[in-house]
Amino acid sequence: MKKALGLFLFLFFLIPPNYGQIPYFQNYFLLKKNEPVQVNAILQDKTGFIWYGTKKGLFRFDGINYRRFTMADSLPDENVTALAQDSIGRMWIGLNNGRLMILEKGHIHPFNPPEGSSTFPISDILFDRNGNLWFSTLNDGLYYFTQQRLYQLDETDGMPDLYIYDIAEDQQGNIWAGTDGGVVMITLNGKEANLKVLNYKNGLPDNIIKKLVPGEDHTMWMGTEDSGVINYDPVTKQYKTLVRMKWPYGAINDFLFSGNQVWISSLETGLVVYDRKEEQIKIYNANAGPGFTSINTLLKDREGNIWAGSKTGVMRTLGDQLEYIETLNPAKDVNVVALAIDKQGSIWFSNSEGLFKRRVDQSGTAITERQLVNTPYRKYTIISLFVDSDGYIWAGLYGEGAIRINPVTNAIRHLNHELRNGNILSITGKGNAVWLATLGGGTRINIEGEQLTIQNYGSGDGLITDYIYQVFIDSQNRVWFATDGKGVDRLDAAGFHHYQKGLNSKVVYGFAEDSDHTIWVNVQGDGLYQFDGSAFVPFGKKTPLRDNNINGFSSDQFGNLVVMHDLGIDIYDVRKNRIRYLGDEIGIRDKKTNLNAVAKDDHGRIFFGTDEGIIRYAPIGDQSITSP
Repeated sequence: MKKALGLFLFLFFLIPPNYGQIPYFQNYFLLKKNEPVQVNAILQDKTGFIWYGTKKGLFRFDGINYRRFTMADSLPDENVTALAQDSIGRMWIGLNNGRLMILEKGHIHPFNPPEGSSTFPISDILFDRNGNLWFSTLNDGLYYFTQQRLYQLDETDGMPDLYIYDIAEDQQGNIWAGTDGGVVMITLNGKEANLKVLNYKNGLPDNIIKKLVPGEDHTMWMGTEDSGVINYDPVTKQYKTLVRMKWPYGAINDFLFSGNQVWISSLETGLVVYDRKEEQIKIYNANAGPGFTSINTLLKDREGNIWAGSKTGVMRTLGDQLEYIETLNPAKDVNVVALAIDKQGSIWFSNSEGLFKRRVDQSGTAITERQLVNTPYRKYTIISLFVDSDGYIWAGLYGEGAIRINPVTNAIRHLNHELRNGNILSITGKGNAVWLATLGGGTRINIEGEQLTIQNYGSGDGLITDYIYQVFIDSQNRVWFATDGKGVDRLDAAGFHHYQKGLNSKVVYGFAEDSDHTIWVNVQGDGLYQFDGSAFVPFGKKTPLRDNNINGFSSDQFGNLVVMHDLGIDIYDVRKNRIRYLGDEIGIRDKKTNLNAVAKDDHGRIFFGTDEGIIRYAPIGDQSITSP
């Protein structure tokens, strides 16, 4: 029986968030004519194949093609309910009729122990660290096979309930079983199993345990019927909940951990994603698609993809490592030419209609508001944006200089005649200094409260040219200038330095600094070059970019280089000399980023302004996963 929630909790938590941005979910259709099929279990084997246990047979997927196993392949029941792989690579298949089958070298044969087996649906299969086979059933208890004999654990052995949803092995080698009557911890000594039951009497918040996930330490995470995800420490005998609030999202079918996030499938709510670091929840429900409210099983593969099997099929997502903001109402033009992220996480962006601010309120609803209304600047064309260290918004104008907006009071300071040129191609800054890249050179603005001190640099002041695409400040506080046709300039304590050596094209669009503090440049039509201290060296052919025409270029918080071109996003780990490609398979399709329309937020996430909205890329720590 679900507990009644207070009105506040109901309104605050159960209203589906409308973020206006969701990860890309790729749907896969296992049967012809896109016929729906219920997916009960998903597994990735040791060679990388993805396996689906469905109501209509077993499927093996190589990323392109499927192989289906049915009764014609000696499968006695096509309703596959559980999957596992043993140490020698054989697939073990649990069926709804209680049979356990083995797939070996393309052929299926039964597991027929002399003791017989169950006739009830198999819910999970597990091989422990010693090679013992365990399988759980729905209403026939728990079985284990050791020393060539099959044993059953039921109520006479101390099982609190015969209805078992899931089994897992902890760090100490104990087997845990989630039941309708609590959770059981089983220690196997030879052939003998010792059971310890945890339930309401021991302080367990919920007796119905649907899913078990071992913690990185000695703890166990449990997905429950009414209490959400809870953690139990067998040493301290303490329970703690995943979220601090009372769980309002209904019974949990499955959950998994992916970095700081916990992905949770709930029959009532859909897909719930909880960020443990930021303590934020996102919900993907029926509004996001028909398959989100009936997810039975989840899997995280070795590439970091999340697979979700539902009553209608299967879908895959990279998660919110990549999200798309394609609805920008009231803005009708989704071609974002410039953007910046303020201290509150709101996105400021410009298009042909003017300047907009997009924020997400406490209920998760995305709100986009037009800026500069009833001001002289509302019709100006904004081609660059930046947020300074004090949180002020800088907007670079086309031919009209720049404006600085106080986000609290909305007071505006306009700079035009003080600048050598009014075309502001990009803006950057560090500390109390802001730099403008213009068609008349570079401009440094020192900020002391409301006092702005402006210094212009042009060809008469040491720059090789007045046409500057971008200004970049590196970790040593050196200032780099990307020029149109004259290579690269650098300003440091010794003055200006000019570099063209090694550059096939002298048109440079922008810069990034990697984890080794090497400076890289994006060269027109010629990809990336790195600076060796005296000259620029082209990016090696051993790890090629898919496209050398790069419009978006930055580095992430781990020092990887992140580029966006017409084929998608390439992430280059300079230390491991490995590259990862993100493209059509995660929904980028034909989105084209605008030149230098790149921004970062305080969490290290990178935003790209494209001709079809905004892409948000959240880097992960390990970019070494490159296998398809």
